Amino acid sequence: MPDPTILFCIGAQKAGTTWLYEYLAGHPDCHLRAVKELHYFNTVDASDPMHGRVHIVERAERIRAKLSKAWFFQHRDRRRELADIEEWLKVTPDPEDRAYAAYLRRRWKGQKLIGDITPAYATLDRGGFARMARLGEDVRFVFVLRDPVERAWSQARMMGSGEASDAEVEATVRRIFDAFIRGDKTGMQLRSDYARTLNELLAAVPRERIHVMFFEEMFDQKALDRLTDFLGIRHWPGKFEKISHRGRPLALDDERRRRASRALAGQYAFCEQFFNGCLPDRWRAHMLEA
Repeated sequence: MPDPTILFCIGAQKAGTTWLYEYLAGHPDCHLRAVKELHYFNTVDASDPMHGRVHIVERAERIRAKLSKAWFFQHRDRRRELADIEEWLKVTPDPEDRAYAAYLRRRWKGQKLIGDITPAYATLDRGGFARMARLGEDVRFVFVLRDPVERAWSQARMMGSGEASDAEVEATVRRIFDAFIRGDKTGMQLRSDYARTLNELLAAVPRERIHVMFFEEMFDQKALDRLTDFLGIRHWPGKFEKISHRGRPLALDDERRRRASRALAGQYAFCEQFFNGCLPDRWRAHMLEA
């Protein structure tokens, strides 16, 4: 049986990677574990072995709490998800990443593709990407880009969503976004730096092993067909009516949008050159404000 292609979707955060995971997890040529974001390569060298896994532990606790109330098919799916989580939490990093690779393959039944979709991998450097590329004979990378202003605003909304009232959420989100525009949110800046991620990735991985696509164009069958062609799997219809992780609605005001466009002008300029001027209309509208 030939070895499967290994897919790494490296982000960007808030660019539809959960929807993409669900699409590929339901594809007959793919084998993805029930844990979407494994956070292995961005935490493998961390001093705290549980660094990056806290959210997975919390997810397991939520699943256990729901199991008693689940109906048959929900119970089956949640038991499978819980089993995958518990198995992942037992994986111990090693220099050759053998345990990680074995986890990806477990219960594999000959599908053409296995993989890991973790947006935080966009923060890695060329050494991290090179390590990932050594995991198999055929390793491919997908990077989904979203309009830089709208991606950052969506991340701010996610970060501020834990407040109790709408007014508290709005105040917190705007405070986070203002700090991002000032350059005070290092993590948000790093996830917004498409130029850095692409330059580091291209320094470690051949261009033909990289597929870059736009969030604004992803929910279209032609875009999915180009993706599946790149991955070497058959065309498969997307469920475009389904939206994953839609946050609490909150409009971005014009003044903040203009300031964010100026702060992210370098990203727009880089992407315009990288894609030979072929950018989605929403990107171009924000470029004019920069």
